Amino acid sequence: MLCLFLGLLACDEQENFPQNCEPPLMVAYAVLGSTGVNRDDGAIIITDISGGTAPYEVKLIRRNDPQQKAIANFQSLLADEYQITVEDALGCTTVIDLTVPLNF
Repeated sequence: MLCLFLGLLACDEQENFPQNCEPPLMVAYAVLGSTGVNRDDGAIIITDISGGTAPYEVKLIRRNDPQQKAIANFQSLLADEYQITVEDALGCTTVIDLTVPLNF
């Protein structure tokens, strides 16, 4: 059985991903909104990664600016939509779509 985890959902057996994706990857995170238009003071903070097989690689992709970073705390973010991908040592992956809101 091959596993792809979307958010905290169960395994999708129709995808072709590495075997042995148990226990599933679980990601806890916090999102801090930006305080104004064009202010890059939002943040996404990964507070915990569990399951899967360490070590983990974490990447951030901004919807309109596909830069990738391999760190777990993403700061200086504009209000926008982002995608975080976490991959473990066996290639098991979870993808989380997030929005950094605009807080006034």
